Amino acid sequence: MKEWLRDLSFEAGFDLFGCASLVLPPEDQKNLEAFGKGPLGDMRWFLDTLELRINPARILPGARSAVVLGIYYRDRESEEFHSSAAVRVSRYAVGRDYHRVLRKKGKELAVRMQQRWPQAKARLVVDSAPVPEKILGREAGLGWIGKNTNLIHPQWGSYFFLAVLLTSLDLPPDTPQPDLCASCRLCLDACPTDALQPYQIDPTRCISYLTIEDRSRLHPELDERRAGWAFGCDVCQEVCPYNRNRGARKGDTKEADFRLRPAVRNLMETGTLDGVEQWELLSQGSPLRRAGFERLKENLRLARLGPKP
Repeated sequence: MKEWLRDLSFEAGFDLFGCASLVLPPEDQKNLEAFGKGPLGDMRWFLDTLELRINPARILPGARSAVVLGIYYRDRESEEFHSSAAVRVSRYAVGRDYHRVLRKKGKELAVRMQQRWPQAKARLVVDSAPVPEKILGREAGLGWIGKNTNLIHPQWGSYFFLAVLLTSLDLPPDTPQPDLCASCRLCLDACPTDALQPYQIDPTRCISYLTIEDRSRLHPELDERRAGWAFGCDVCQEVCPYNRNRGARKGDTKEADFRLRPAVRNLMETGTLDGVEQWELLSQGSPLRRAGFERLKENLRLARLGPKP
């Protein structure tokens, strides 16, 4: 059963596959509760969904297992262009909106699964329900959660998207990977806004939050510390040895939709957004649409304020 699903997931275009129980370890439950008590800024919605994050089986009544799927998104052209760009866009956002791509592939897997086991329940989640993806990914053997709070695979690094297929099938869980961060603190020292402590993040200081989620402007003093980022931030991933060394050897993503779009390249090259027509071309089917036109214009202005690394 599990081997059939694994083979089918690779046929659908996923690079990573693993299975996990939907009962979270007690330490993870405590960590989620502690995160909810910390600074959340404009992410107060986290508290509204905390109980479901701690008990993901409630999202699909009768669910017993999580099939965790990953797709590598690193693109060589984007990688080479980042160092010379006027402003920077997180690698996950240079191509097509990953939600659409993963949903299409994941739904194919869910349909085939239910055709084979008609009584099985299934629900695909791609940021569409409060599932603790990174915790389930770790429990499914797809890596460890590093000091930068990202899921890191020993061969693939951390540049991969996750989808979770909740199912009533009772699938044997995979073995979690050991934590290989050891004494390394490159990500902690590299963060431009001091958002990281070992295995902890203050989301209200994270550049990804500041450029996408922030509406309250809690930390205007960080405007000049955005290090050239106009949408998202990859600094803590860029310095990670598992991205610089092992992950880099994986080369390009095999998913054409994740490669650098010409409109995004132009934005990064010029650092300007001239009007609504350019915005529509840029944002159609793109994660950048989440920021909105006016917000992205302001992000571009702030990205040019401070020094780039």
